[in-house]
Amino acid sequence: MDLIDNLKAALNDEEVEKVPVISATAAAIEDAFPAANVSWPKAHQDVDEMVRLGVSLHEQAGLECARIPFDLTAEAEAFGCEVDLGDMESTPTLRTHAPFDDVEDLEVPDDYAEQGRLPIIVQAIEKTKEEYPDVPVVVG
Repeated sequence: MDLIDNLKAALNDEEVEKVPVISATAAAIEDAFPAANVSWPKAHQDVDEMVRLGVSLHEQAGLECARIPFDLTAEAEAFGCEVDLGDMESTPTLRTHAPFDDVEDLEVPDDYAEQGRLPIIVQAIEKTKEEYPDVPVVVG
Protein backbone atom coordinates (compact mmCIF):
# COMPACT_ATOMS: atom_id res chain seq x y z
CA MET A 1 0.00 0.00 0.00
CA ASP A 2 1.51 3.36 -0.97
CA LEU A 3 1.22 6.43 1.25
CA ILE A 4 -1.74 7.86 -0.66
CA ASP A 5 -3.74 4.63 -0.36
CA ASN A 6 -2.70 4.32 3.28
CA LEU A 7 -3.95 7.86 4.01
CA LYS A 8 -7.22 7.22 2.18
CA ALA A 9 -7.70 4.05 4.21
CA ALA A 10 -7.12 5.96 7.45
CA LEU A 11 -9.61 8.65 6.42
CA ASN A 12 -12.16 5.91 5.68
CA ASP A 13 -11.56 4.26 9.07
CA GLU A 14 -10.06 1.21 7.38
CA GLU A 15 -7.01 -0.82 8.34
CA VAL A 16 -3.69 0.91 7.60
CA GLU A 17 -0.10 -0.25 7.36
CA LYS A 18 1.11 2.75 9.37
CA VAL A 19 -0.53 5.66 11.12
CA PRO A 20 -0.39 8.67 8.77
CA VAL A 21 1.38 11.78 10.03
CA ILE A 22 1.25 15.30 8.62
CA SER A 23 2.39 18.70 9.83
CA ALA A 24 -0.34 21.29 9.40
CA THR A 25 1.56 24.37 10.56
CA ALA A 26 5.26 24.04 9.73
CA ALA A 27 7.77 21.38 8.80
CA ALA A 28 11.23 22.86 8.53
CA ILE A 29 13.65 20.96 10.72
CA GLU A 30 17.27 22.05 10.76
CA ASP A 31 18.50 18.45 10.59
CA ALA A 32 16.74 18.10 7.21
CA PHE A 33 18.54 21.09 5.63
CA PRO A 34 21.77 19.36 4.48
CA ALA A 35 20.06 16.53 2.58
CA ALA A 36 17.58 19.01 1.08
CA ASN A 37 20.45 21.33 0.11
CA VAL A 38 18.71 24.44 1.45
CA SER A 39 19.56 27.43 3.59
CA TRP A 40 17.65 29.72 5.89
CA PRO A 41 16.23 32.29 5.19
CA LYS A 42 16.65 31.67 1.44
CA ALA A 43 14.13 28.81 1.57
CA HIS A 44 11.45 31.44 2.33
CA GLN A 45 12.13 33.29 -0.93
CA ASP A 46 13.34 30.74 -3.50
CA VAL A 47 10.88 28.41 -5.25
CA ASP A 48 13.32 25.51 -5.64
CA GLU A 49 14.59 25.66 -2.05
CA MET A 50 11.01 25.96 -0.81
CA VAL A 51 10.06 22.82 -2.73
CA ARG A 52 13.08 20.84 -1.52
CA LEU A 53 12.59 21.81 2.11
CA GLY A 54 8.83 21.36 1.84
CA VAL A 55 9.19 17.73 0.79
CA SER A 56 12.20 16.99 3.00
CA LEU A 57 10.28 15.38 5.85
CA HIS A 58 8.23 13.34 3.40
CA GLU A 59 11.45 12.03 1.87
CA GLN A 60 13.51 11.73 5.05
CA ALA A 61 10.91 10.69 7.64
CA GLY A 62 7.94 9.39 5.67
CA LEU A 63 5.45 12.12 6.56
CA GLU A 64 2.38 12.04 4.35
CA CYS A 65 2.74 15.69 3.46
CA ALA A 66 4.81 18.46 2.05
CA ARG A 67 4.49 21.70 4.01
CA ILE A 68 4.95 25.08 2.28
CA PRO A 69 5.62 27.77 3.46
CA PHE A 70 7.50 27.45 6.74
CA ASP A 71 6.05 30.40 8.61
CA LEU A 72 2.79 32.18 9.31
CA THR A 73 3.76 35.69 8.13
CA ALA A 74 3.24 35.55 4.35
CA GLU A 75 -0.37 36.71 4.47
CA ALA A 76 0.47 39.63 6.76
CA GLU A 77 3.36 40.52 4.45
CA ALA A 78 0.93 40.57 1.50
CA PHE A 79 -1.16 43.13 3.41
CA GLY A 80 1.89 45.38 3.76
CA CYS A 81 3.53 44.32 7.01
CA GLU A 82 7.32 44.22 7.02
CA VAL A 83 8.74 40.78 7.79
CA ASP A 84 12.10 39.77 9.23
CA LEU A 85 12.74 36.38 7.61
CA GLY A 86 14.93 35.33 10.52
CA ASP A 87 18.01 33.13 10.53
CA MET A 88 19.02 29.72 11.85
CA GLU A 89 18.22 30.93 15.37
CA SER A 90 14.78 32.45 14.69
CA THR A 91 11.72 32.02 12.54
CA PRO A 92 10.17 34.87 10.53
CA THR A 93 8.52 37.59 12.57
CA LEU A 94 6.64 40.77 11.81
CA ARG A 95 8.58 44.03 12.05
CA THR A 96 5.45 46.14 11.62
CA HIS A 97 1.82 45.54 12.37
CA ALA A 98 -1.18 45.55 10.09
CA PRO A 99 -1.80 48.80 8.22
CA PHE A 100 -5.24 49.19 9.79
CA ASP A 101 -6.50 49.73 13.32
CA ASP A 102 -9.63 47.61 13.17
CA VAL A 103 -10.39 44.50 11.17
CA GLU A 104 -13.48 46.34 9.92
CA ASP A 105 -11.09 48.68 8.07
CA LEU A 106 -9.40 45.81 6.24
CA GLU A 107 -9.67 46.03 2.48
CA VAL A 108 -8.38 43.14 0.41
CA PRO A 109 -6.78 44.57 -2.74
CA ASP A 110 -7.60 42.96 -6.09
CA ASP A 111 -3.93 42.03 -6.51
CA TYR A 112 -3.54 40.57 -3.00
CA ALA A 113 -2.34 37.20 -4.34
CA GLU A 114 0.46 38.98 -6.21
CA GLN A 115 1.89 40.68 -3.11
CA GLY A 116 4.92 39.74 -1.02
CA ARG A 117 5.95 36.09 -1.14
CA LEU A 118 2.52 34.77 -2.09
CA PRO A 119 3.39 34.26 -5.79
CA ILE A 120 6.54 32.33 -4.79
CA ILE A 121 4.54 30.16 -2.41
CA VAL A 122 1.92 29.39 -5.06
CA GLN A 123 4.65 28.49 -7.57
CA ALA A 124 6.30 26.22 -5.00
CA ILE A 125 3.02 24.44 -4.22
CA GLU A 126 2.30 23.91 -7.91
CA LYS A 127 5.84 22.64 -8.55
CA THR A 128 5.64 20.30 -5.56
CA LYS A 129 2.37 18.79 -6.77
CA GLU A 130 3.84 18.35 -10.25
CA GLU A 131 7.24 16.93 -9.26
CA TYR A 132 6.16 14.85 -6.25
CA PRO A 133 2.87 13.16 -7.18
CA ASP A 134 3.48 10.49 -4.52
CA VAL A 135 3.06 13.05 -1.70
CA PRO A 136 -0.50 12.52 -0.43
CA VAL A 137 -1.07 16.07 0.87
CA VAL A 138 0.55 19.41 0.07
CA VAL A 139 -0.24 21.74 2.96
CA GLY A 140 0.04 25.41 2.07
